[in-house]
Amino acid sequence: MCNVFKEALIYLFYGRPAYRAIESQQLRLSARAPVVLIFNNVIERAGMRLFPFDSGAFESRYEPWRHQDMQLSGFTMPCGQDAAERHVSEFFGSRDHYLAMAPIRPTRPYSGEFEVESIAEMLNDKSAEPADDRRLAIELQINRNLSLTTADTFAIVVPESISEADWLRSWQSDLGAGVIVKTYQLRPLHTAGHYQAKLEEICAELV
Repeated sequence: MCNVFKEALIYLFYGRPAYRAIESQQLRLSARAPVVLIFNNVIERAGMRLFPFDSGAFESRYEPWRHQDMQLSGFTMPCGQDAAERHVSEFFGSRDHYLAMAPIRPTRPYSGEFEVESIAEMLNDKSAEPADDRRLAIELQINRNLSLTTADTFAIVVPESISEADWLRSWQSDLGAGVIVKTYQLRPLHTAGHYQAKLEEICAELV
């Protein structure tokens, strides 16, 4: 249950694995290792809400870039259309720049469009404080179950240490048939944060 919207929601990031786990804790166990699920583009049609940033940080971390009277609802983008692609074009110039977290300022005039100004300032601020790079990731909210079949799922990224697990191989030969499986090498004494760059690299090759 989402504490902000008071609904049962699935939160997804568009194009790259922007979610952050607790980065100070050593993984030690493969059960704690990051896993990435890459879903098909068609699920955007089932979206409830689309935001140009991590909506959960709006109240607590985006204050430097927004007026105190601005509401989260003022930043909602339409689902099921080409809003995500247009946002990428407007604020990043290209998909490659979006994946590389290399924003630009809109080339068209936006005088008086206060939300556009806020987004442009937030994306182009190079500081990691008070909010991390999730502010550069498009967020999609969905209120239905997603299946781990090719109907919804394009690929998964898992640690190499579980790639031969019976339950994973069973899934691959049944419900997961056709879903791409990529792996990365797990080092148990590292924290989840150590793998972020590698996961983003693998996902960029897939999308």
